Amino acid sequence: MKRLFNLLLFIALLGNSIAQNRVSVFETTSYIGFEDKENNFSVNHAMKVAGVPFSTYSSLEDAIQNPIIIIPSTIEVGTLPQTIIDSLSSYVSNGGILILSQLKENQLFNIAGVSDYSYSSNKKMIIGDLQKLNDESYYLDQNEEINLKICDTSFVTGFGTRNYVNTTAITLAFFEDSSSAILKNQFGNGQVYLFGLSWKDVILRNQVSKDYKAARSYSNGFEIGSDFYFFLIRGIFEKYIPFAVSKHTSVSNSNSSLIITHDVDATSAISDIMTDFSSYEYENNIRSTYFITTHYNHDSIAKDFWTGYEDQILSVKNKNHEIASHSVSHVPDFDNSTIVQLGDCDEVEHSNYHPFYNGTISNDVTVCGEVSVSKQLLKEAANIDVKSFRAGYLAYNKNLLEGLESMNYSYNSSNSANNVLTSFPYQGHLTLSMSSDTSSILEIPNTISDVFVDNRISEDNYMEKVAIWKSVQKKNSLNHSPTVLLIHPNRLWKIVAEQSLIRDLTENTAIIPFEEYGQYWKDRVSTDFDFEISSDSNMIIQLNITEEKLNKSLSFSLKNGLTLNNIQVLDADGKIVKHSELKHHDNDKLVYFSEINFDHSIFTYDETSKLINYSVYPNPSNSIFNFKFSLINDANVSIKLFDELGNVVEEIMNNAIELGNHFISNTKKLNQGMYFYKISVDDQHYFGKVIVN
Repeated sequence: MKRLFNLLLFIALLGNSIAQNRVSVFETTSYIGFEDKENNFSVNHAMKVAGVPFSTYSSLEDAIQNPIIIIPSTIEVGTLPQTIIDSLSSYVSNGGILILSQLKENQLFNIAGVSDYSYSSNKKMIIGDLQKLNDESYYLDQNEEINLKICDTSFVTGFGTRNYVNTTAITLAFFEDSSSAILKNQFGNGQVYLFGLSWKDVILRNQVSKDYKAARSYSNGFEIGSDFYFFLIRGIFEKYIPFAVSKHTSVSNSNSSLIITHDVDATSAISDIMTDFSSYEYENNIRSTYFITTHYNHDSIAKDFWTGYEDQILSVKNKNHEIASHSVSHVPDFDNSTIVQLGDCDEVEHSNYHPFYNGTISNDVTVCGEVSVSKQLLKEAANIDVKSFRAGYLAYNKNLLEGLESMNYSYNSSNSANNVLTSFPYQGHLTLSMSSDTSSILEIPNTISDVFVDNRISEDNYMEKVAIWKSVQKKNSLNHSPTVLLIHPNRLWKIVAEQSLIRDLTENTAIIPFEEYGQYWKDRVSTDFDFEISSDSNMIIQLNITEEKLNKSLSFSLKNGLTLNNIQVLDADGKIVKHSELKHHDNDKLVYFSEINFDHSIFTYDETSKLINYSVYPNPSNSIFNFKFSLINDANVSIKLFDELGNVVEEIMNNAIELGNHFISNTKKLNQGMYFYKISVDDQHYFGKVIVN
C-alpha cells in the first residue's frame, strides 16, 4: 500500500513542473559588447565538472528564476543598466546566491561587502583559510588543496588580479601578501561570493599551457589547481540547495576511477613484455589501453619495431584491451610546430610517409603523418577503428587537435594532469590559443607514470615510486577524481609495480579503460537533469534522455540523501529507471544504475618463478590428486607421477597452455604407497611427494 501511495505521489508531482534547483550562468555579452569566450567557456566547463544542473542565460529575468547565479565576465563600471544592478541587489537580498569575479562596478560593492580594490599582476599564491573553505566544500579539507600556486617566482608579472578591501565580507582565501583573494558576504537573506581572479586565468589558461609555471610538479604529484574552483562551486551548490543532486565524477558505484594505459614504444615492449602485461591484466578482469608506436623506419631513435609484430597486437586486442596510437616516429621535437608542421591529412599514407630523426632534428615528420598513418597501420593489423592518440614524450604540437579531428579521433592523452592543473577531462582548444575555437577532441590528462625526471625508476627503487603513485591515487580518490596511469611495458618488474598499485587501491576504485572512461565522461556532460523534493521528503530525479540512451555508468550524489524517504529516477518519457542506492560520505547517498567489479587480485604475478600459487591436494588421498597452479606466461607444461623406484606411473599433462589459473587431476587409480610428482614449466622444474592411503 505504501509503495502504491509513493507511486501516486510521484505521478502527481510529475504533473507539475519540476522545481528549478539549478544554477544560472548569466552571460552578459549583450551588455559588455563582445562575446567573452574565454570566461564563458571556463565557467561552463567548471559547471560540467562540478556536475550540478545549470542553464546559460543572456537575460537576467530568466536567470533569477534559479537560486544561484554565476556571472563569468568582469562587471565593469557602467556596463550594466541600473535596472540590472537593482535586480541583482534585490535578488541577493531576497535569498539568492550570486558568484562574481573581478568586480569593478562600485554600485555592487555594497552587496559584495567591499569598499574598494587594488589591481596587481604580480601575485604568486592563493592561500586559503582551511576551516572556512572546508565549511563551503567538504572536498577542500587539506592544506595542499587550498594553497594554490598561480605564478612562478621566476616571472616578474603574471595575469591580472584584484584584491578587495573588506567592509562586511569575510575572506575565504588570501594572496601571499595577506590581501583578500576570495570573499563571501551575507547581504539580506542571500550571499555574494567574489573572486579576485578571472575564470579564464585559473581554468582555460592552464589547459592551453599559457599559465605562468603554476604547476608544483610536472607529473607524479598531487595537483589540484583548477579543480579547486570546481570543488568550491559544487560545495556552494550543496550548501544552499536542500538535498542537492549532482553528477558523480566516477563510474557507477565506485569512489574513484583508475585508468591504466601503456606506451608501447620500444622493441622490448612490443615483442614480448606487452603480451605479459596484457595477460596479467586479462586474468584479473582488467581492461587497459595500449598506445602503440608504429615505428617502421630505422633512425637514431630506434630500429623498425613495427614490422612483423601484428600477432602480438592481435593478442592484446583479443584479451579485450583497447588499442590506441602513440604516433609513428615518436620524435622529441614533435611539439615544435616550425619543424613538425600540420601536413596534408588527405594525401598522406604509409607508402609516401618517411619520417626520420637524425639525432638532432626531425625530417619529413608532420602531424597528419603521425596521426593518419599510425591509425591506418593499426587498423590493418588489428581491424580496429583507432579513436585515441598520445604524442611521444607528451610533446604537444599546437596543430595536433586539427590533425586528430581530420582523422576522426575522439580522445587525446598528450598532457600531464599536473601540467594542465586538472585531473578531469576537458574539450581541447585548437592551436592551443585562449581565443581559439573548442575542439571536438576530449583531452584526458595523465596523472602518474613510470617516467621520473629526477632519480629515474629502476629495478632497485620501483617500490619507492609505487608508493608515490599510491599517495596520489589516494588523494585523488578522496575527491572522486580520476587517476590515469601511464606505464611502459618494457620491464617485467613493472608488472609487479602495477600489481602493487592495484593491490593497494583505495576502497571501491574502478579500473576502466581509457576510451570507455572518455565515453562515460562525454555522456556525463551531455546528460542533464532536474530534481524536486516533496514536503514529506520524497525525491524525483528527472533525466533529459530516455533510459535506452542512458549510460548506465552514470551515477548521482545526493546531499543528505540518507534522510530521504524515497527516491525515484524518471527518464525523458516519464518511465521509472531502476536504480540502486548506497551510503556516500557521512549522510549522503549515491544513486547508480550498474555494479562495478572491484576484485582485480584473482591472479598473482611473480617475476622470479614461472609457476606460482601451486598446490596438490588432498594429500594424503585415497587415489586422486588435484593439481592447482598459475602461470605467469604462456608455457609448455608437463606433470608426471613417479613411483618410489622412479618409474613413470602417469603423465597427467604435457602440452602448451596459456597464462592464468589452471586445474587438473590424475585419472589413473593408484595403489597404496608413496609417489612423487614433477611439474615442468618450460625449463623450470618443481618436485614434491604425495601419499595414497
